Amino acid sequence: MDQLKERIQNGEWCVGARLPTEHVMAQELGVSRNTVREALRVLVFTGVVEVRQGSGCYLRGQRNLLDALKSIYDCDSTQTIETLRIIKFESVGLATERRTNSDLLIINEALNQIQLKECSSWSDYLSWQTTFNQCLVDASQNSALSQLYKFLNQIVENKDNHSSNITQHKLGLITLNSDIAQAIDTQNCKLALKACCALENALKTAIKIRA
Repeated sequence: MDQLKERIQNGEWCVGARLPTEHVMAQELGVSRNTVREALRVLVFTGVVEVRQGSGCYLRGQRNLLDALKSIYDCDSTQTIETLRIIKFESVGLATERRTNSDLLIINEALNQIQLKECSSWSDYLSWQTTFNQCLVDASQNSALSQLYKFLNQIVENKDNHSSNITQHKLGLITLNSDIAQAIDTQNCKLALKACCALENALKTAIKIRA
């Protein structure tokens, strides 16, 4: 981040300038190319970066780019998880209004996968839960929310070692996820958000017991 600040302060980047490639930015930020790609998508949605087909990404505002990147990477895990929760709840509410038949098929397929999958560790379960949550957010038909949710999940990914057994909690958690899916199917916003709250509380209880 300091290197990026120095380049901008030296005038190497200015409004309208073409940004470095994903590979170069990943090396300078010390993150993966996928993380850079998702960050750029978020910045495009917020109007900080402009994508020109066949040409690359161009800076639309110097200070905004730095502020946006720094605020994302400087967030601690608690702040990031809180933001993910807000996005999920807002998206579920929108999904009850906007979900398509295709969205319902994807959500139900994700439920079928966890029911059939041998999932005994927290790591395996939370990996599935993240995927399922993304399906819910995508059903909101809001691309900005979808991209931001995906990007923030990459930041918190693998920061916690979830190695304990989940067998005793799995059925109850899956049932609550099924309740969310059913409420979205029937377009019942109140029930969907109620099921989301119940799932959050169940996860907190299970993790507390695990600890």
